[in-house]
Amino acid sequence: MAILFGTSLLLTGCVKKEITRQADWGTHFTDIHFADAKHGWIVGHQGWILHTADGGINWEKQTVNTTEDFKSVYFTNLRNGWAVGDKGLIAITDDGGRHWTVQKTEISMLFLDVFFYDSKIGWIAGQDGMFYTENGGKTWQHQDVSEFQIKGVFFVDKERGWTVGDYDRIFVTTDSSDTWRRQENLVKTDTTTTVCNLHTVFFISPYEGWCGGTDGTVFYTNNGGTEWRNQVSKLPPIYGHVRPIVNNFHFLSEDYGLMVSQGGFINRTEDGGDNWQLVESPTKNDLMGVQFTSHKQAWAVGMNGTLLHSEDGGITWEMKSGTTADALQSVAFADANRAVAVGEKGTITTTDDSGKTWTDIEMDTWHRIRNLSFATDKEGWAVGDGGLILHTTDAGQTWERQTSGWWYTLNALHFINPQKGWIVGDLGTVLHTADGGKTWVQQT
Repeated sequence: MAILFGTSLLLTGCVKKEITRQADWGTHFTDIHFADAKHGWIVGHQGWILHTADGGINWEKQTVNTTEDFKSVYFTNLRNGWAVGDKGLIAITDDGGRHWTVQKTEISMLFLDVFFYDSKIGWIAGQDGMFYTENGGKTWQHQDVSEFQIKGVFFVDKERGWTVGDYDRIFVTTDSSDTWRRQENLVKTDTTTTVCNLHTVFFISPYEGWCGGTDGTVFYTNNGGTEWRNQVSKLPPIYGHVRPIVNNFHFLSEDYGLMVSQGGFINRTEDGGDNWQLVESPTKNDLMGVQFTSHKQAWAVGMNGTLLHSEDGGITWEMKSGTTADALQSVAFADANRAVAVGEKGTITTTDDSGKTWTDIEMDTWHRIRNLSFATDKEGWAVGDGGLILHTTDAGQTWERQTSGWWYTLNALHFINPQKGWIVGDLGTVLHTADGGKTWVQQT
């Protein structure tokens, strides 16, 4: 089944209908990897793997026998690939993902990153150290590298590689990971936190590399890690004075690079990171992975099914997963053409052409809206977290709050006519109205 930036939803409401809603991937994306300009893979939570064979025009969901969360994916060519994640999850393919095999191991730790030099030699970074294989992943050898969590791994050849992790930990190997040596010479500016947790590492050559992590931290080396010096990421504070976590890098050359972060931030450099420039991003969702596929084409993925595409080397970005970046929870049709979808962070979006195009409605709530129902072609209600009840009389174009008198999460509702309706919620909550929502009474 080919997916053109979306999946199908079974809509409930006055009129039941099946449409394709572009934002409804239904998962969080955690990593992206292209083997060439046309063939790429995205992994995410709940065992999701997507594949494109046409440069991202169409994405096809691939079947893998797991519902655990994937964290990282890597392909050495168009056939051989590996994906890793929660609870020691390792999935392997030798036919481009047409068939994925989940390895049965006794490992139960969280795996955060995977890297392969070729179809035989590879490494996994995890919660409790590194794992190494020299037979394509048939067997894995545990390697103690750090007393703290390892979060990123990168090799420039089969001998030389780096890992990064919590508490400023950077380790290097020059003997195919038989031994690891800590690199401690981090030159910090006064804008860098005293100790940071490093999440990602990328090298463009045996000498030049970058790593990044908490509080917008970016380090650069031009001597293979003998010395790492701080680069200014220009990421703004998001919590008090704390800046976003740097989640991923990709460099096309020693000059041109991209960096994605918590909060949907995207940075771009044309001089190897001496100057990082924030570019406009169409999302506030955390971005987890980024990759150039050519000098012009680039992709980024993140939470709530976020998929971004650039056609000008990362200067501008387009949301390829729909008009809203936030995960949707419910959709209902008011009539054959008009529908409303609701979801996280107070998201309400409407269509009047059976789902071909959608328009977001500005709301003054950040509560998750979980369900909605229409009693007529104009009048409907929506419910959500914090006892939220919303009411519309114009098919979802405008909404007013109704007082529920309740602070628990409201999960679902049903109206039999414009006056009588019921809402159910957490802790056995049942609310009833007989006057169109002017008053709500708890039923026991």
